[in-house]
Amino acid sequence: MKKRETLGVKVIKHFYGISGPLDEYKRQEVNRIGNNAFIWLWWYSLLSGIIALLFSNKDSKLTLWIYLCSNLIINGFVITGYITLAGHRKHLAEHEITANRIKMIQHKTIRGAILVGISYAVTWHFLMSLFAWFTENTSFYAYITSWHNIETAFLSGIIFGGLMYLVQLARIKKIDE
Repeated sequence: MKKRETLGVKVIKHFYGISGPLDEYKRQEVNRIGNNAFIWLWWYSLLSGIIALLFSNKDSKLTLWIYLCSNLIINGFVITGYITLAGHRKHLAEHEITANRIKMIQHKTIRGAILVGISYAVTWHFLMSLFAWFTENTSFYAYITSWHNIETAFLSGIIFGGLMYLVQLARIKKIDE
């Protein structure tokens, strides 16, 4: 009888791009990478909070925007980039595939990249419409039905889907049986 994975294990495997079982080596490396990221984020949060507190009396609106943007950059790009790079160096995200299954996996990767690209384009278009509605006081319906905005979302979905396809292809490692 096959043991079912818990939700926590599924989330860890998805976040780190791990295929197959989460063995002791992979779990140990995930814990080490996560602890390093947590320590850096803890120091960053402490220092950025103190700096934001010091400058909040001068110009609170500008301080808030700088604080929010720096948090998005640090969390969204720096820490995510570190986790991705460290996982790649430790070969956590490699998918070992036999030579006879390589074509099937490539087709599956293409379908996955198309779905990711479509969902990215739809989500991007919807979020940009909400953002324009809140910040520019434009009509939500006018922004969401604008052909220029639809084309931009479609193009961004194609680029994102293509990049995800290339990333997934780079993770495939052909092994001989």
